[in-house]
Amino acid sequence: MQLALSPISMLNWSSRFQMDSREIMVTFLQAILMGCLSWIVAKYTYNVYFHALREFPGPAFAAASYIPWFYHRARGNSRHWHKQLHERYGDVVRTGPAFLSFTHPQAWTDIYRHRGSAHRTYGKDWRFYTKPRRAGEYNINTIPTDEQHGKVRRVFASAFSDRALKLQEPLISRHIDKVIYSITQHITQRPADAINIVQIYNYMAFDIMSDLAFGQGTGMLDGGHPSPWLEMVYRYVKATNLLARLARGREEPDIWNLIDTSGEGLLTKGQIHANAAVFMSAGTETIATQLSGVTYLLLSHPAKLRKLAQEIRSFDNVEDLSLQQLATLPYLNACLKEGLRLYPPIAEGLPRRIPDTGGAVLGHALQPGTSIYVSPYATNRSSTNFHRPDSFEPERWLSRERHNEDRREALQPFSTGPRDCLGKSLAYHEMRLAVARVIYYFDLKLQDSGQDWIAKQKTYVIWEKLPLWLQVSAVPRVDQSR
Repeated sequence: MQLALSPISMLNWSSRFQMDSREIMVTFLQAILMGCLSWIVAKYTYNVYFHALREFPGPAFAAASYIPWFYHRARGNSRHWHKQLHERYGDVVRTGPAFLSFTHPQAWTDIYRHRGSAHRTYGKDWRFYTKPRRAGEYNINTIPTDEQHGKVRRVFASAFSDRALKLQEPLISRHIDKVIYSITQHITQRPADAINIVQIYNYMAFDIMSDLAFGQGTGMLDGGHPSPWLEMVYRYVKATNLLARLARGREEPDIWNLIDTSGEGLLTKGQIHANAAVFMSAGTETIATQLSGVTYLLLSHPAKLRKLAQEIRSFDNVEDLSLQQLATLPYLNACLKEGLRLYPPIAEGLPRRIPDTGGAVLGHALQPGTSIYVSPYATNRSSTNFHRPDSFEPERWLSRERHNEDRREALQPFSTGPRDCLGKSLAYHEMRLAVARVIYYFDLKLQDSGQDWIAKQKTYVIWEKLPLWLQVSAVPRVDQSR
């Protein structure tokens, strides 16, 4: 006997099947969601209460998750976040499940310098750096091993020595003279218009480093208004310029005719390209940032500016403002140091990683895989390290009478150890020459004296510099015919 299903019964059966399918799917998705939530809760609970770093102080959310760390980094306010955390929790703060930030001066030594009889350092945590290779070659910043890094560093060390800088002084001075000429032309033709000193310092730093690294300046100071596609074009032409420079040689000292080419100091073309590129990026950003920062800080403190101007303008001739002479000026060098403290070129920490053998910082034993770093901005503005830490007081570097409790060793603007900035002496020399000559020739004033130029900026490891508009006039006693 055959059973016939009516259309109504078939419809009811189909509806029940569809409902059952939806219920199964909903139940399945709920199970997945509950599983994920359970895993997250278990992971966060472990990170907060059972992780090897659980004893270190810090906010619970940061101990549980990396979300706060990356959130503040993405927003560009990581330096403020780290400063607030260290003000609340002290010299060491847990900023992520396996992240530790330090502000104690000894941490610079423990993290970035040689450790033990093996003379090894904690390796870079490559999760926070660009890819190690460029065009198949490492540059001096990305070489993974200490031994390889030491070999390449020795090749370039002679090009950044005091002797080399003395030889390069005419080249550097030539570009700074262009700065003076450019500003003079501006105030002659448009005396009422403000100038963006950040842009001028960027052009100057770019021209100097291009001349040193590629044997040819970019002419940015000559034109004053580079086209928007200059950077894109420069990527293509810089390799050609570098090869031409190496092929033709050069009498005027630059990086390539001062490097060590003896023994194991020979570089491949790939290594030359990779390192020339990093010299350009690091050399221009550091100089322009620091010059902009110290200019703002001086102009925000007119009494300090007058004191520095008095020191610089005590010289009868600008020719007397040589690298050798400027290195001896106490107040100039104190102003530069204080500028580096309040406005460090690298505002955020450069993470290192505890190796499989373990390690220790400030006497704390740390498990393998822990990311450790000193936070420069928070360190430099810590009341534990400096008296009146947010005040611009160059005098702290001249006398210990009012600042006898300052931990001067906390200031390491170019990092420390075997991987510190190779060009720090070049940076200081460029800054001295530029600041001294600009102040020698010009009176400067902030267009908007009420703005907090530094506080308004974002940082993504380096500063996202805003324009700094100045009113400029010539110092009457200086002969502008040079």
